[in-house]
Amino acid sequence: MIDIHNIHQVNQFLSRLEDVSPAAWGKMSPQNMIEHISAIMLFSNGRKSMPLLYPEDKAAALKHYLIDTDNEFPMNFKAPLIGEEPLPYRFENLEAAKGILTKEMENYFNFQESEKDAMLMHPTLGLLDNREWTIFHNKHFAHHFKQFNLLD
Repeated sequence: MIDIHNIHQVNQFLSRLEDVSPAAWGKMSPQNMIEHISAIMLFSNGRKSMPLLYPEDKAAALKHYLIDTDNEFPMNFKAPLIGEEPLPYRFENLEAAKGILTKEMENYFNFQESEKDAMLMHPTLGLLDNREWTIFHNKHFAHHFKQFNLLD
Protein backbone atom coordinates (compact mmCIF):
# COMPACT_ATOMS: atom_id res chain seq x y z
CA MET A 1 0.00 0.00 0.00
CA ILE A 2 1.02 3.58 -0.54
CA ASP A 3 1.16 6.23 2.17
CA ILE A 4 1.39 9.57 0.43
CA HIS A 5 2.49 11.19 3.68
CA ASN A 6 5.69 9.16 3.35
CA ILE A 7 7.37 11.15 0.58
CA HIS A 8 10.51 9.04 0.89
CA GLN A 9 8.50 5.89 0.08
CA VAL A 10 6.72 7.58 -2.83
CA ASN A 11 10.03 8.85 -4.22
CA GLN A 12 11.53 5.35 -3.95
CA PHE A 13 8.74 4.04 -6.16
CA LEU A 14 9.07 7.00 -8.54
CA SER A 15 12.83 6.44 -8.87
CA ARG A 16 12.02 3.15 -10.62
CA LEU A 17 9.84 4.90 -13.22
CA GLU A 18 11.59 5.71 -16.50
CA ASP A 19 10.41 7.11 -19.83
CA VAL A 20 10.52 3.59 -21.27
CA SER A 21 8.67 1.90 -18.40
CA PRO A 22 5.85 -0.10 -20.01
CA ALA A 23 2.28 0.19 -18.80
CA ALA A 24 0.49 -3.01 -17.78
CA TRP A 25 -2.74 -1.43 -19.10
CA GLY A 26 -4.01 1.82 -20.55
CA LYS A 27 -2.58 4.36 -22.97
CA MET A 28 -0.73 6.64 -20.54
CA SER A 29 3.01 7.00 -20.74
CA PRO A 30 4.99 7.30 -17.50
CA GLN A 31 4.98 11.09 -17.85
CA ASN A 32 1.23 11.17 -18.57
CA MET A 33 0.63 9.19 -15.38
CA ILE A 34 2.76 11.46 -13.19
CA GLU A 35 1.16 14.57 -14.68
CA HIS A 36 -2.28 13.04 -14.14
CA ILE A 37 -1.81 12.27 -10.44
CA SER A 38 -0.16 15.65 -9.85
CA ALA A 39 -3.14 17.39 -11.52
CA ILE A 40 -5.56 15.56 -9.22
CA MET A 41 -3.49 16.69 -6.23
CA LEU A 42 -4.45 20.27 -7.18
CA PHE A 43 -8.10 19.59 -6.29
CA SER A 44 -7.11 18.47 -2.79
CA ASN A 45 -4.65 21.24 -1.96
CA GLY A 46 -6.91 24.18 -2.74
CA ARG A 47 -5.07 25.20 -5.90
CA LYS A 48 -7.75 24.17 -8.42
CA SER A 49 -11.49 23.58 -8.28
CA MET A 50 -13.95 21.90 -10.54
CA PRO A 51 -17.66 21.12 -10.23
CA LEU A 52 -18.99 17.61 -9.71
CA LEU A 53 -19.15 15.91 -13.10
CA TYR A 54 -21.48 13.06 -12.11
CA PRO A 55 -25.00 13.10 -10.71
CA GLU A 56 -24.83 13.20 -6.91
CA ASP A 57 -26.19 9.66 -6.46
CA LYS A 58 -23.57 8.17 -8.81
CA ALA A 59 -20.81 10.19 -7.12
CA ALA A 60 -21.99 9.02 -3.68
CA ALA A 61 -21.93 5.39 -4.83
CA LEU A 62 -18.41 5.77 -6.25
CA LYS A 63 -17.25 7.54 -3.11
CA HIS A 64 -18.62 4.72 -0.96
CA TYR A 65 -16.98 2.11 -3.21
CA LEU A 66 -13.53 3.75 -3.07
CA ILE A 67 -13.39 5.58 0.25
CA ASP A 68 -15.50 3.52 2.65
CA THR A 69 -14.18 0.08 1.66
CA ASP A 70 -10.89 -1.69 0.97
CA ASN A 71 -11.74 -1.73 -2.74
CA GLU A 72 -9.04 -0.74 -5.18
CA PHE A 73 -9.50 1.33 -8.32
CA PRO A 74 -10.75 -0.86 -11.14
CA MET A 75 -8.22 -1.41 -13.90
CA ASN A 76 -8.92 0.83 -16.93
CA PHE A 77 -11.35 3.04 -14.96
CA LYS A 78 -12.32 5.94 -17.23
CA ALA A 79 -12.62 9.14 -15.25
CA PRO A 80 -14.70 11.85 -16.94
CA LEU A 81 -11.70 14.22 -16.81
CA ILE A 82 -9.75 12.01 -19.16
CA GLY A 83 -10.64 11.48 -22.78
CA GLU A 84 -9.87 8.46 -24.89
CA GLU A 85 -6.30 9.64 -25.47
CA PRO A 86 -3.77 10.91 -22.94
CA LEU A 87 -3.47 14.67 -22.55
CA PRO A 88 -0.48 16.50 -24.06
CA TYR A 89 2.48 16.87 -21.73
CA ARG A 90 2.49 19.94 -19.49
CA PHE A 91 6.09 19.63 -18.33
CA GLU A 92 9.43 19.42 -20.10
CA ASN A 93 10.19 15.82 -19.21
CA LEU A 94 9.47 13.00 -16.77
CA GLU A 95 11.93 14.25 -14.14
CA ALA A 96 10.34 17.71 -14.17
CA ALA A 97 6.89 16.09 -13.81
CA LYS A 98 8.14 14.06 -10.81
CA GLY A 99 9.42 17.27 -9.22
CA ILE A 100 6.06 18.98 -9.70
CA LEU A 101 4.29 15.98 -8.17
CA THR A 102 6.50 16.20 -5.07
CA LYS A 103 5.76 19.93 -4.82
CA GLU A 104 2.00 19.37 -5.11
CA MET A 105 2.18 16.67 -2.44
CA GLU A 106 3.93 19.15 -0.12
CA ASN A 107 1.24 21.73 -0.95
CA TYR A 108 -1.36 19.12 0.01
CA PHE A 109 0.31 18.41 3.37
CA ASN A 110 0.54 22.14 4.12
CA PHE A 111 -3.09 22.65 3.12
CA GLN A 112 -4.21 19.75 5.36
CA GLU A 113 -2.32 21.25 8.28
CA SER A 114 -3.74 24.75 7.83
CA GLU A 115 -7.27 23.81 6.73
CA LYS A 116 -8.14 20.86 8.97
CA ASP A 117 -11.91 21.13 8.35
CA ALA A 118 -11.76 21.72 4.60
CA MET A 119 -14.21 19.97 2.31
CA LEU A 120 -13.06 20.12 -1.31
CA MET A 121 -14.77 18.89 -4.44
CA HIS A 122 -13.50 15.81 -6.19
CA PRO A 123 -15.01 16.04 -9.68
CA THR A 124 -16.04 12.36 -9.66
CA LEU A 125 -16.63 11.55 -5.98
CA GLY A 126 -18.08 14.79 -4.60
CA LEU A 127 -16.99 16.65 -1.48
CA LEU A 128 -14.14 15.02 0.43
CA ASP A 129 -12.60 15.95 3.75
CA ASN A 130 -8.85 15.64 4.42
CA ARG A 131 -9.13 12.05 5.66
CA GLU A 132 -11.10 11.03 2.57
CA TRP A 133 -8.69 12.82 0.24
CA THR A 134 -5.79 10.92 1.81
CA ILE A 135 -7.58 7.59 1.31
CA PHE A 136 -8.32 8.57 -2.27
CA HIS A 137 -4.72 9.61 -3.00
CA ASN A 138 -3.29 6.46 -1.43
CA LYS A 139 -5.52 4.31 -3.63
CA HIS A 140 -5.03 6.49 -6.71
CA PHE A 141 -1.24 6.43 -6.42
CA ALA A 142 -1.30 2.66 -5.81
CA HIS A 143 -3.52 2.14 -8.86
CA HIS A 144 -1.17 4.02 -11.17
CA PHE A 145 1.98 2.64 -9.57
CA LYS A 146 0.60 -0.84 -10.28
CA GLN A 147 -0.12 0.29 -13.82
CA PHE A 148 3.65 0.76 -14.26
CA ASN A 149 4.72 -2.20 -12.12
CA LEU A 150 6.30 0.02 -9.45
CA LEU A 151 4.83 -1.75 -6.43
CA ASP A 152 6.61 -4.80 -5.10
